[in-house]
Amino acid sequence: MQKNLLPIKPAKNLHRQDLITEIEQALVDENKCVLLKAPAGFGKSYLLIDYAYKIQQTEQKLLWTTLDADDNSAEYFFTYFLQALKDLSLISDKLYFDENISALRFINQLTEELEASQTPVFLFFDDFQYITDPVISDFFQHLMLNTSDKIKVVVASRVALPFPTSKAVIANKIHKIMADKLAFNCVDIAKLANETFQTKIDDNDLHRFFDKTNGWPAIISLELNSGNASFDQEFTVSSLNDSNKNLTKYFYEEVISALNEEQLEDLLKLSLSNFLCSELSIELTGNDDFFTGSLTNVVPCIKLDDSHLTQNLRWFSIHPLLRGFLRQKFYAEPKFDHKQLNLIAANWFLKQKIYIEAVEHYILAEAFDAAVDILDDKGIDIIASGNFPRFTKLISHLPYKTLISNVNVVALKGWFYALNYQHSSANSVLTTMESMYDPALEDHKGYHEQTVALKCANAAFSDSLYLLEDELNELFKQRPLINSYAENSLRAIKSFICLHNDDFDGLDELINEGEFFAQGGDLFYSTIVLKISAAMLAFVQGRFDVSLSICQAIEKFINKQTHESQLHHIVQVMRGMICYVQGDLTQALEYFEQSGNKVRYLSEPSFLSWYYACHIQLLTELNQQEQRELLIEEISELNNSRKISISMAPVVYEAIDNYFYLNHDDDALACFDSFKLKLASYKGAQSRHWILNEVMVDCLILTRQGKYDEVKNLLIEQANQYEASGRVLQQVKCLLNLVNIYEQTEEYSQAKLMLKKAISISYKRNIVQYFSRLSNKAIHYIQDWALTELSPKRKAFMVDICERFDGFAANSQAIAPKVVALTAGEQKIMELLNEGFSNKDIADKLCLSINTIKTHLKAIYVKLGASNRIQATRIFNQSNFL
Repeated sequence: MQKNLLPIKPAKNLHRQDLITEIEQALVDENKCVLLKAPAGFGKSYLLIDYAYKIQQTEQKLLWTTLDADDNSAEYFFTYFLQALKDLSLISDKLYFDENISALRFINQLTEELEASQTPVFLFFDDFQYITDPVISDFFQHLMLNTSDKIKVVVASRVALPFPTSKAVIANKIHKIMADKLAFNCVDIAKLANETFQTKIDDNDLHRFFDKTNGWPAIISLELNSGNASFDQEFTVSSLNDSNKNLTKYFYEEVISALNEEQLEDLLKLSLSNFLCSELSIELTGNDDFFTGSLTNVVPCIKLDDSHLTQNLRWFSIHPLLRGFLRQKFYAEPKFDHKQLNLIAANWFLKQKIYIEAVEHYILAEAFDAAVDILDDKGIDIIASGNFPRFTKLISHLPYKTLISNVNVVALKGWFYALNYQHSSANSVLTTMESMYDPALEDHKGYHEQTVALKCANAAFSDSLYLLEDELNELFKQRPLINSYAENSLRAIKSFICLHNDDFDGLDELINEGEFFAQGGDLFYSTIVLKISAAMLAFVQGRFDVSLSICQAIEKFINKQTHESQLHHIVQVMRGMICYVQGDLTQALEYFEQSGNKVRYLSEPSFLSWYYACHIQLLTELNQQEQRELLIEEISELNNSRKISISMAPVVYEAIDNYFYLNHDDDALACFDSFKLKLASYKGAQSRHWILNEVMVDCLILTRQGKYDEVKNLLIEQANQYEASGRVLQQVKCLLNLVNIYEQTEEYSQAKLMLKKAISISYKRNIVQYFSRLSNKAIHYIQDWALTELSPKRKAFMVDICERFDGFAANSQAIAPKVVALTAGEQKIMELLNEGFSNKDIADKLCLSINTIKTHLKAIYVKLGASNRIQATRIFNQSNFL
């Protein structure tokens, strides 16, 4: 096919040997992919072609693919991609894509056949920004994780790859070359002018040329070809009309040369706005309906989803590459009144209640007071939208004198830092606010309230709220406060304290009282937080219907707002946690994959501890071990960056449990020691957190050490406390852990008692998934009870558990493991293991590597019929090996 033909090497193109060498070196190392990421016009395709021609001169195989919008379909993409691979004899003729078979099985088979290649294979993909299809994305992610070093991928794209390249394992396999490297420097410009265009540019013009173009390769080539390299003359339609024919894939010749002078003027005026619609174009140009007129087929525009701004208007945006070029021209053109046009746009956006755009245009019009008036009243809405980079840009463009003279805008900057987890910056703003505070000034009434609220918000999101609890409570007694946002924020933050302290009655009171404030506006963010606390309260109590009802109310509330918001992702994650507990793993995974990465900067630490623990458990039960390890790494990085160790106790629990599952005891103990070290430095009250606190982490280690009596006492105490506080989910988890412990100690009557109690609590609420870690023996108990159960609902629940977590028929009997004799070396390892030595200690004593010890242990477990070292030690002691 045409899309698999390597394009002709451009004649007038700068050979970037330094970047070619960088690509080669990256692919020689452990990297499996090189990503060229930059906007259009940065020479990505040229560099890709240049490198492909170099590979073509060797014995290595290459497959070139030029992508477009039609390729964003797994069926279409793999049809021609597989055929091209077959033409190169890289895969068998029998391999075809069929959407009716498992995508994972197809991807595994395809990667396995690619790995079997005897010679290195290079896969080149140009214009990868069109690809978002999940099956295609999974294939490329699989290439990063699973293929041999013989498969190398080189990709050019305007956007990030459609899978999480930030994760540590994948990030180590992708080398990125971004716009800053692809842009030309002065040496590149001089070389291009001299070698390609036979033009010499003196040093002064060279630096002016670079400053004017910012090193943008497409503009530089265009100007060199047009003879404007000195920039003594401005761009003109006639000069652009004579552009290099090799640049037709860019917008310059396609757009600019097709416009007359009047049309070009209108387009330059419109470039000042990020978003456009017919009504705004009339305001700025005086022309009727710009986007349905004669320029519709000339100007490349992006049609925007209605949710971008408001559903009342049809929104468009000029292509970003074109808009950047036009803006540069617009502000360089003296005949335009730039301030007046920005003022017109600002007033129009304000009338439409699109505040973030209004603020930006007021700042560009240097109408700073008007910008501050909006920020003072609506700034928290802009922050609540989750659009942090945009907010940073707005604040940074305000003159320091204007910013520092308005205490509310200073406070707003502090709220931005607090909600964006930049704790030290937020504290710096608080210091500034306290130095500015003058109680005698009328404008400063309620300022103390705002300062305390900001302190508490920053503390809540850095897990040090306990330090301010007395100050918060004292101020809370003075309600109603002057500053309504501060009051509602304090109410939302106090809800965290109630949850931490099991004060469910106090939380109920806060939620009911907070309904008065649920009208949106500047109370939007804290209202959502308060409602999420209500949903979490219902969740931990096992009232899932109530929790879902609150989630629906939150979504309706968000949809009523006139501004964009990312907070609906918290609701999606909340839904995912409920799906997980009730056993709908597919739906839970979908919610987590859609919104999990979004909530990390929108939620307070305890909510994240719930979410991440559920996600890790879900990946475990879906046997997605690699994804689970990646998630744990990601959480550890987040934990270190935000310093929220105690709130991450559930995640530490899952990480240690994961290491034990893999028989990596040294890693588990190292994780435990690190956690305890952080905990020792934590100065806050040791309050119970929402799933498993540090006591549950201790239980994991004690269980591994065989200290069952101590574990039983701790779990019984925890279960009683959870029952007293109404925390149903934690109570069920403790009971099921007790079942497993009693089985280890062969106290089967006690195990049955705990199991019956867990079922009695769980069947009323459909808490299914926590039963997944029960042993086969415990599942057999449930099978036997189901046969004589009279309650239809309870019986259906028990049958569901057995069908989900047991692979044999109801009447089958468990088969006792057959113990096979150990070798002398294996017996020596078990003797040391029985004495409590770690893998590392055993390796040191026997002069072997840790990996060798782990390999022996796996073989030992198979021979003893054990799944972990505790079972192996017990069977070893019960047998005649000693």
